[in-house]
Amino acid sequence: MPSISSGGDGFYTAFLNPVGRVLFDAFIHPKNLGTSFPHPTFLVECDSRIIPEIIKHMKKYLLRSKVNITDVSSLYQIWNVWGNEINNLWWRHQVPNPSATKLHTGTLVLKENIAEIGCRDKRYPNMGLRLVLPVDTKPTLPNSFTELPSKEYIIRRILHGVPEGIHDFPQGEALPLQSNFDYMGGIDFRKGCYIGQELTFRTYHTGITRKRILPVQLYHEGESVPTTLEVDRNSNFLLPPPSSDVIVLNRKGRPVGSIGTSCHNIALALLKLDIIQSNDLVVDNGQGEKLRVKAFIPHWWPKVDEKDTEEKPKETAVA
Repeated sequence: MPSISSGGDGFYTAFLNPVGRVLFDAFIHPKNLGTSFPHPTFLVECDSRIIPEIIKHMKKYLLRSKVNITDVSSLYQIWNVWGNEINNLWWRHQVPNPSATKLHTGTLVLKENIAEIGCRDKRYPNMGLRLVLPVDTKPTLPNSFTELPSKEYIIRRILHGVPEGIHDFPQGEALPLQSNFDYMGGIDFRKGCYIGQELTFRTYHTGITRKRILPVQLYHEGESVPTTLEVDRNSNFLLPPPSSDVIVLNRKGRPVGSIGTSCHNIALALLKLDIIQSNDLVVDNGQGEKLRVKAFIPHWWPKVDEKDTEEKPKETAVA
């Protein structure tokens, strides 16, 4: 938090329980405007379905601190902007007057007043910009950008293996490293004490992470095994509910993972790493049909060979 006390970029993080398991993932943004700027006002961006719970969680730690926590979700909306031109939109700007109503020396601001609050979304190297705008306001972008339905953001998240929200992080279940927070820049291993630190720090330094969230492709029994991860927008899958167990055939039905966010024929899944090459993974779609599951390692993961880490086809969009 001290790193954003004077404004600038927001950052990605998580709230953990005392045993180090993820309760909520979030972005925390400094409010980069106002007559008294810089001021200690921050926006916590989270899954809208858990707003009452995250407020209740934060209030437990107020103690005697003079802090007000207010639900302002009706005032703001989130936009994700990606493509090869975003570097022309997000730049360093110096304002000589520290009492200015906007950002001051050395902080990041958006060119052409597109937004005052936001950050580079660093969860995936080319995830783009994350903008916090007043409700009913659209970002003013060059004509080269195309507005897409919000579903396209979900598809892009899944294809690149970026988990988010309560479907991918069932409260109090997954560990931060299983949830890829180390890969997505959501953990500062130099930080001092925080709730859940001990197990997180120990897991990181032992180097043992047996499960991770990664993208999977769903297909019907009898279809050929996919060799590349591809979304089929014309698919008619009845998708498995979130947290559905993934099992390996002929292993007595013991779960080896669970499904998170799903869309069309693709999904995110928390899986044991020693079985992700298997072609015998299945999940029940909730109506008795066993769908086949094929896992894929995201090309941007640190442990992937360099030849597989090149950015895929160029794209320019906003959602």
